[in-house]
Formats: sequence, structure tokens, C-alpha cells
Amino acid sequence: ALPKPLQRAVEHLRNGELPAARRLLVPYVKENPRSDVAWYLLSFALEDEGQQRKSLRRSLSINPDNQKAKRRWQQLTAGDRRPSPQAATKPPSTAREASKPVASQTAT
Repeated sequence: ALPKPLQRAVEHLRNGELPAARRLLVPYVKENPRSDVAWYLLSFALEDEGQQRKSLRRSLSINPDNQKAKRRWQQLTAGDRRPSPQAATKPPSTAREASKPVASQTAT
């Protein structure tokens, strides 16, 4: 089971409450810098795509086998290969939404 602060952060992410999730996750990663899960979750709470990527790189450097972080990385970097600005730059409003493949969104 996830530690309580991470559980609460997930709830905030599901409700689209990014600032509330950040208020839990930023201190958590400072106290637990080796938590790949916390860095992964933080990538959803951050609004800046560069910061999202940085958080995911940190997660994957700690645990290269984190499949959720790998999928999220692929979603964020899909825009690097295809011209679809909204696909890669809009942060997901919920953790559940993050599981949708970015590649299925097409530019018009």
C-alpha cells in the first residue's frame, strides 16, 4: 500500500486538484528522494512539461523497471516525434486519464 501522503496525493490528482497534490508531493520527494512512485506521481501534479519530464526521468533513474513511468514518458515524448502540440503539453487532470495513450489523439 502507498504511504498516506501519496494516497492523498492520488486522490487530489483524481479530482484535478493539482496544487493540493503538489503541496503533498514536493515535501515528500524532498524527504524521500529515492521514491520512484512519488516522483512519478509528481509528474502529474506539475503543469510545466519540462518539469514533468524531469520528474519522470528522476523516477526512471531510481527504478528503470517502473512500467507506469515508462508509459507516461512515452506519452509525454510522443509529441517530440509527431506534430501534435496539445497531445504532449496538456497535463492530465487525473491519474486515470494518464493511462490513455497520447498517440490515439490526432491533430486536426
